Amino acid sequence: MELTHAAPPKRLSPREYLTLCVTSYKAHWKQYTLPLLVVIVLSTMFRIDVNYTESLPNHVFLTIKGYKDVHPGNYVTYEFPSEHPYSPFRKGDHMVKIVAGEEGDEVRMSQDRHFSIFQKGESQHFAALGGQFVGTAKEVSRANKPLEAGPTGVIPKDHFYMQAPHADSLDSRYAMVGFVPRDRIIGITFPLF
Repeated sequence: MELTHAAPPKRLSPREYLTLCVTSYKAHWKQYTLPLLVVIVLSTMFRIDVNYTESLPNHVFLTIKGYKDVHPGNYVTYEFPSEHPYSPFRKGDHMVKIVAGEEGDEVRMSQDRHFSIFQKGESQHFAALGGQFVGTAKEVSRANKPLEAGPTGVIPKDHFYMQAPHADSLDSRYAMVGFVPRDRIIGITFPLF
């Protein structure tokens, strides 16, 4: 029995490949165009954001772009507000965090760098308990770089205190993030998984 080897298929030239694509598109334009239009329209309103760190329990989020009417407890995606030599992030990188405080709330830091938020209109009884704990600012990063504690006082108009529950989260407890202005918020965000 004699074995025969089939010749390898001829490779298309770029011109032949382009002609094949155009021919296929003309024959099936409805099947190609509708999904493409859906993706374009959806990408103007929604985006998928990924959190690569352990700062939040979820890692994939759906963001509604342009929705900036956010309040404490909402997840949001925002642009990292500063360029800092010790930061692993660049100005404009997308961050997903939880809004912990809004304009008019007061941020306090204890001597041991524990941050708490006292929400405006909060009962005196709750305020006497020390407010809502939102994290401790470390003095040095994992890379042994000094970390400056974030701002304290009343959160200014159209600014937010961003927080994540992880001890190493880079959030408003550090000066390189600080209070995040509303115009840096991309949109409200929902955890997927």
